[in-house]
Amino acid sequence: MSGNLVLDVLTENVKKLSNNNNNNNNNVWHDDVLTEEDKAILEKEANSDPTFDKLQLRKKLNDEFINGQAVTIVKKTNNARIVILTSDTQQTYPWGLWAKIFEWFGTPTSGDLWQVYLYASGSKRILPSQGVPVGPEHLNGGYTYACKSDCIVIYRYEEATRVLIHELLHAACTDNHTNHVTLKEAATEAWAELILVALLSKGNKMKACELWNIQDH
Repeated sequence: MSGNLVLDVLTENVKKLSNNNNNNNNNVWHDDVLTEEDKAILEKEANSDPTFDKLQLRKKLNDEFINGQAVTIVKKTNNARIVILTSDTQQTYPWGLWAKIFEWFGTPTSGDLWQVYLYASGSKRILPSQGVPVGPEHLNGGYTYACKSDCIVIYRYEEATRVLIHELLHAACTDNHTNHVTLKEAATEAWAELILVALLSKGNKMKACELWNIQDH
């Protein structure tokens, strides 16, 4: 036991999920094609409200793609599809872990697939100088539309997996809308970190405890 009951339960569920996956191939990724609809959505989101993306990371990558300086990677599994826009061919992606995340979330809330658009910007999160307020440009890396699974947007390569879980929680209608947005975001982030740790532990409670101690500090 880790002393964290929630983490223990999540870790036990990961163990069950792993055992189930050993008996099927539902979480296998296959190459898919970029559609004209994908291009339109990438363009639309890249040029949408920059309030949460003040560095305009989406627009910069989309412009690079239009100019032939960025490429797309498109993959699909039984219940999810990811379109990645990147200018760095050295980037790697944890496809196995992502497949487990989508298996965890199960049936999408709208449509047949959890649809993710990842603008894999290499811009890292950097805190401002002392005395300067922390803003979206220092922290934010994604967004989604509540209870909708057809357009989950991530726009930093850094910690994309944690952000993916965070945004999936919003898309899966887990928010308590009676809470203030600050409390909703804090709760979602806490759950995202707990789920990520449980998944990384591969069902091992001792490993989960070690990872949580690192994450919690």
